[in-house]
Amino acid sequence: MTSQEAKTYLIDFLRKNKIDQKEFAKMIGKSEVTISRWLNSDKPLSESNINAIKFIIWSYSSEKSKKEIPSLSRLSGDVSFDVPPPVFVPLLTVAQAAEVACHTSGDPATNIQVGEQSGFMHPKPGDFAIVVSGSSMMPWYPPGTHILVGRDEIPKTGDRVAAMLAERTEPVFKVFIDHGDSFELLSINERDGLQPIRLNKMDRTEWYWCWPIKESKRDERALDAAMREFGIHHFWEKKVQVK
Repeated sequence: MTSQEAKTYLIDFLRKNKIDQKEFAKMIGKSEVTISRWLNSDKPLSESNINAIKFIIWSYSSEKSKKEIPSLSRLSGDVSFDVPPPVFVPLLTVAQAAEVACHTSGDPATNIQVGEQSGFMHPKPGDFAIVVSGSSMMPWYPPGTHILVGRDEIPKTGDRVAAMLAERTEPVFKVFIDHGDSFELLSINERDGLQPIRLNKMDRTEWYWCWPIKESKRDERALDAAMREFGIHHFWEKKVQVK
């Protein structure tokens, strides 16, 4: 899909679903000014932004149809495979996730204004989703990816986590390393990421919450594009010429 095709695709989506630029900006985790610039500027969109637009529109359409279908079945011969319907949780922008209360359980919607939802297979009460924006989680989670955060769950070494630190205005997305009395947060984006952050588990003046990322929904083509951008290649690409 070319940049112009993506813009036309987005305009048609907004018109058909009666969604304004402000609402779409929240869905994709961008500012309203950015969306307006995309639609009114002759400057071409980047590949990651094109993929983010495609993924958000696909995700919105998919979840809208799933809400209308109580369960899904796939038949193969005489065998029936029942697929349980997804459980929908609040979908927050990165900025909204920063407002999640530190020591309160329950639905984040009770604490902040939430409109969008995203469906996952294994959420628990109080879990919420964040729509990824920017490059902080590249290449594993490209912009537009929905991640399910296990609220009030204790992460373990190797878990990818979302964490709210006292010195930050937005959550950080890191890899969790347990050191007993302390823990370390390593950047997922090794190329552009920050230096490791080490925190005392008992010092809650340094950090407010740190919860594991349990599930994700991403556009596989956006993932492939992100991997190419970071110089990471699938093993089979060495054996065949990818066009």
